[in-house]
Amino acid sequence: MFGLSSDAYEGKMTKAKELAFEMLQKNAKELGANAIIGVKIDYTTFSADIIGVYVSGTAVRVKKVNVPVQESIMKKEFVFPVTN
Repeated sequence: MFGLSSDAYEGKMTKAKELAFEMLQKNAKELGANAIIGVKIDYTTFSADIIGVYVSGTAVRVKKVNVPVQESIMKKEFVFPVTN
């Protein structure tokens, strides 16, 4: 592409990424998790026309605890919730 944008390519990559996240959520739910932490997304090229999307994370079971607002804001913790 040499720096040019391709709508078809971008559309396929977006769809592949969405599917990978759906599979990650499904697998986490099957394990009894209600959240995924440490989510990482990566891409790899298998050949000139085959690209893979990898999404990984740690499935966890979290529960709400009472944490003072100041402490919670300072930590800036992010959790990717598992949807029902």
